[in-house]
Amino acid sequence: MAYFNWKLLQLPVRVVDYVFSHELAHLIESHHGPAFWRVLDRSLPDWRERQEELRNKAAEAYWCQTEMGQ
Repeated sequence: MAYFNWKLLQLPVRVVDYVFSHELAHLIESHHGPAFWRVLDRSLPDWRERQEELRNKAAEAYWCQTEMGQ
């Protein structure tokens, strides 16, 4: 079973699609080996661009403070 963080709601749909596709690919290949990336390549050919967009957007997202009041 996969659980997704509510903070994904802050990201563009195309980036969330990448996260979902990535996690679904783990149902076929559990590790990030070459076979995993081939599975992802077949289901989402532009995954590399979306992965980079995730890196950029995640840095801009509001992830909350570690302690209350900060």
